Amino acid sequence: MTPSCDQAKKMAWGEEPEFFGPRHYFRESMIIRHLKKMAPSQSRVLDAGSGNGSLTIRIGQAGYRVLGIDASDAFIAYAREKAEKANLNSTVTFRQGDIFQSGLENETFEAVVSGEVLEHLDKDDLAVREFYRVLRQGGYCIVTVPAHP
Repeated sequence: MTPSCDQAKKMAWGEEPEFFGPRHYFRESMIIRHLKKMAPSQSRVLDAGSGNGSLTIRIGQAGYRVLGIDASDAFIAYAREKAEKANLNSTVTFRQGDIFQSGLENETFEAVVSGEVLEHLDKDDLAVREFYRVLRQGGYCIVTVPAHP
């Protein structure tokens, strides 16, 4: 069945949730492409709000040492299992935590990424302050949020 024009528009612009489809893959690829331009491989990267770990794992596969942090214990358990299956336990780690107060040391990461997370937070400015705190001087922060026409 061919989708109606309205249905196609909703699918194309992300009004319908998508966790593993082509838009999701495109957004992650865009983040990784920018990360590669900014930070050399083997850099330490924080994925703030890592969710199911798909972006974190792809960053690890691109040659970075990456920590994914998320509030959900269930997502962290799922992501750890995916990282183990991908043989990335030495470069990709996950931990349950609060992206407002991560407990991580100051200036720990060469890059911080956060894909499609800030729009879910009541106090996104506090999260961005935490990103800045854990980012090394001269580091890079890559944040994406949904965009609609």
